[in-house]
Parts: sequence; C-alpha cells; structure tokens
Amino acid sequence: MVYLPLTAIRGKIMIEVTTEYHITNSDLDELPIYKCKGTCKKVWWRGDIEQAPFGVQLNCPMCGGALSSAKEHLDFKITRFQPGEKLMPNSPIRINHSSNLLEEFIPLREKYGWR
Repeated sequence: MVYLPLTAIRGKIMIEVTTEYHITNSDLDELPIYKCKGTCKKVWWRGDIEQAPFGVQLNCPMCGGALSSAKEHLDFKITRFQPGEKLMPNSPIRINHSSNLLEEFIPLREKYGWR
C-alpha cells in the first residue's frame, strides 16, 4: 500500500477516525486539529470551530469542554483512509464531518447532555 500525504490528493479523500467515544468520517483532506478535553472527547476540524484571538480558550460545541490540539495516535486513530472516495459517492455534496458515538457509549449522551 502506498501512503500519499493528504495534500497530494486534495479534495479526493474520505477519512475515518476513531476517538475514545466516537467514529467520525470526513471528506475533508485534512486531519482533525482540535480534541475536546471535556466529557465528550470528540475531535473537530478547523472549519467546525469559530476562531478566536490568540490566547482565548476555545470550547467544544458538543459538551462545552476545553479544546486542545489533536494529535494522531494519541487523541485519534485513522481507521480508514480512502483516496478518491467520498461519504456520498456520485454526489456534489462534500461532508465536513459526520460523527457517531460508539454503541457502548450512547448512554453517555444523555448522562452528560451532549448536543
């Protein structure tokens, strides 16, 4: 298998990452850059979070926890990487990301009030 850097296949990729509680898919040609340190532990891409001035703490839209930089292998693992594939094949729609809780953690959504 040949591994191409994400920048080499811009716009033609489908990626799936797993975190502690989630499986997240994206058509974006970049890795998530934020990870929630709060209860949900979800990863986020640059376009998901409104940027703030330097030094201002960014917060998770799902649980309100503090966001930090996401690090591959530590905060998320790439579980599928398919150049040329899309989440919705034959559609002009590009999915920024679609996230689902791993089945065993679904009760946490109600317990913590995740949006």
